[in-house]
Amino acid sequence: MTMFLSPLYRRLKRIPFVRKWARVYNGLDNAEHGWVTPMNQSYPFWQRRFTVARLYLAVYVTIFIAGSFALLEVTRSLVYHQPMSMPRLVSYGAIMAIDLLVYWLLKSRVGQRHPAWGFVGWSLSLQVIPQTILVMLQADTTWGTLTDVYGWVFAFFFQATMVPVCWPRHALVQAIAILHGWVLYGWLGESVRAVATQSRSGFVLDLFWICLICNVSVFLYERLQRTQFETQGTLAKTYRQLSQAESRYRSLVENALDGIFRSSPSGQYLSVNPAMARINGYDDPEALMNGIQDIATQVYADPQQRSRFLAAMADQDQVVGFESEVLRTDGSTVWVAENTRAVRDSRGKIIAFEGTMTNISPRKQAEAKTLRALETERELNHLKSQFLSTASHQFRTPLTTILASTEALAHYSDRWTPEKRERTFERIQKAVRNMTHLLDEVLTLEKTGASRMEPTLELIHLQHFCEDLVDEFRISLPAEQTLEFRCEALDFDVGHCVSLDVTLLRHILTNLLSNAIKYSPNQTPVIFEVFYDEQKAIFRVQDSGIGIPAADCDRLFESFHRASNVGSLPGTGLGLTIAQRSVALHRGTIELDSEVGVGTTFTVTLPTDLSVTPLIPPSCPLPEASPLSLKSHTQGETV
Repeated sequence: MTMFLSPLYRRLKRIPFVRKWARVYNGLDNAEHGWVTPMNQSYPFWQRRFTVARLYLAVYVTIFIAGSFALLEVTRSLVYHQPMSMPRLVSYGAIMAIDLLVYWLLKSRVGQRHPAWGFVGWSLSLQVIPQTILVMLQADTTWGTLTDVYGWVFAFFFQATMVPVCWPRHALVQAIAILHGWVLYGWLGESVRAVATQSRSGFVLDLFWICLICNVSVFLYERLQRTQFETQGTLAKTYRQLSQAESRYRSLVENALDGIFRSSPSGQYLSVNPAMARINGYDDPEALMNGIQDIATQVYADPQQRSRFLAAMADQDQVVGFESEVLRTDGSTVWVAENTRAVRDSRGKIIAFEGTMTNISPRKQAEAKTLRALETERELNHLKSQFLSTASHQFRTPLTTILASTEALAHYSDRWTPEKRERTFERIQKAVRNMTHLLDEVLTLEKTGASRMEPTLELIHLQHFCEDLVDEFRISLPAEQTLEFRCEALDFDVGHCVSLDVTLLRHILTNLLSNAIKYSPNQTPVIFEVFYDEQKAIFRVQDSGIGIPAADCDRLFESFHRASNVGSLPGTGLGLTIAQRSVALHRGTIELDSEVGVGTTFTVTLPTDLSVTPLIPPSCPLPEASPLSLKSHTQGETV
């Protein structure tokens, strides 16, 4: 039987209607009245609701029982032609009438607040009312005691089963039923016993144990109800606190500015918050977890960072301030700092990583900016030291010459010949010119280095300009040295003009030609070639001088830097710096080809259509990939 009923019971529990019915008549839900047990209600309030729900059920069952017996009485009379007992039919009708009255009472506000009255009325309808009616209608009939005792037992256990609430009420209705029956049977002169041979004390003992069992059952069930109610209240309060804590935690995690994550040792994200998704360039956490399957290759710009991360976690169980560059979904990169701990199982095996990730790109940019500022300051201090050293050396020699010459003139000019006095004045003038030249170079260097300077374009006849410049140099050339010049227009009328900045162009060519002449030995030519068309002009200065060592080529355009093989040849180390900055302002390129002991060739390419090409805005610095790097071919071509 048990093997048959247990599966049936489990199946019945799965039926929604049965589950709903069980909830209603256990005081947990009531679709008719629309109430659900609130978490903050008192036990007496819940007990009243439970009593009302059970009384509804008891009324339904009682009406069905009375109706079934009335139907049975009618069926016996009609089918088996047995005499119909009208007193019994009247008693059954009275039961149903009393139950309908109780049902109406439960619908009222008084019945809802005081269901004990409904319980008493329903209990009286089980035995007291029908017995009274039967006695009134059959007063001359001798009663059988066995049936009445059965009625008491049935009523008492029915009450304890259907409405197990408040055992004092059960004891009250039991006392009323027993006293009513005892008085009724005494009035009829009947002996109240289960059987004729049973003693009065034995019958009383039977009733005592029946009532005691029913009341103890109700008492235990009521205690169970109270315990369940308190447990449910505590559980509901705990759930509410848990829900609030979860809500606060979720709000904290989802609104955090730092990324919060949990990942597996194999490299997948198990859970992330929205900030973590934003750091990696994703719209939501689900997209991040679905899009990244290997953290080492899809997150870290350097896959070796993942190996270092895992090594640190295995060694220390945590990392603090672990900085790395990570890839975003759009291909860009950001710098992040991770604070992560390892999660281990009971056997000590790492099963997950939990931590936070902070976007430190602004800090990195600030650090880089600070480092650039420090580097610039260091460079300026170095340039300042170089300038002071160079200036003191370059100024000391001409000043010494001027001082010695003026002292000699002051003491011996009256005894000198006019020719000797003339040579002394020339030495003074040459020293002054050297000092003026040095100051001019410094001022030119400062001016070309200003970020707001722009070329001042004007139309010039390039061949005539270069010929005039060559003539100026030829006047001061040593007798054994030559300066060869060649100019050629490529697919271009040589008589046409081009747009260039004359001042910057003079700085470029003057410094290149003076260096070529200075570092070339006697009887070796310096070749100056110019090729130009409507788009560009190419200037090439070639000498057969001492050449530039490869180690000095990278620093050749630094201020005050001179090649290591210049020896005692005079110079300030500013000429090529001025030339390079002038080329940069022209948006051109400068290229170097040199070999020690063979010679050096500088090739400068300048655009000649700057008049129709937008210039660099004054507030914008030159691009990092400057076109002035050595061996650059971004514009023009090598001749």
